[in-house]
Amino acid sequence: MTAAISIPYQELIKTHKRVCRAQARAAEARRDLDDVLADLYDQGVPQSFMARLMGTTQPYVSQRISAHRRELAYGTASDRRHNEDAASHQRREGGDV
Repeated sequence: MTAAISIPYQELIKTHKRVCRAQARAAEARRDLDDVLADLYDQGVPQSFMARLMGTTQPYVSQRISAHRRELAYGTASDRRHNEDAASHQRREGGDV
């Protein structure tokens, strides 16, 4: 009976790991989207135009831009360009990245 239980258990573990990896990739993609939307908005592209291109609504675009700004303000997300600059600066100084 132990063998019969261990096969579904192993399958559960594999599936859970696969789901966790997929969620991490989705979160990364969402952060990338937020970065691009915020950059375009900063360059003067209207939110309504971005929403039309994406096939979504302007409030969704606004929400993603706000989320990006909030994450930057609280330091919970990275501004990749800023971190790349900081990382190279730290390397020159001999600091750990």
